[in-house]
Amino acid sequence: MTTDELRAEALAGPWQAVLADRYGYAYQDVTDARKNIADPDDEVRITIVRGTALPNNRSGDELRLPGSYQSGDQIFEIDAYLEDEDPSIGAEVRFEQAKAMAAGLNAAAGAR
Repeated sequence: MTTDELRAEALAGPWQAVLADRYGYAYQDVTDARKNIADPDDEVRITIVRGTALPNNRSGDELRLPGSYQSGDQIFEIDAYLEDEDPSIGAEVRFEQAKAMAAGLNAAAGAR
């Protein structure tokens, strides 16, 4: 595989930032998660995914991250608290950072 082919495959998306609870159920944003997660001290998972790692509704109800996927389809994952004493590392900030990273990956893929 050439360097250009490798780069194209590595960046191919679209990439998406996802906020999910510890069971993999996806939420639109932190406000949505706060309304639907009973314990405000719970952690959420923030991840950047594409393809086989994108949330789906195979369970028949809500969007949920898949239990298994091709490892190249997830590039980033971090746990964050919905409510954090230090807002600079809380879920809102981390989710915004993840969305910016996904946008950067998508832009880089289009700039080849």
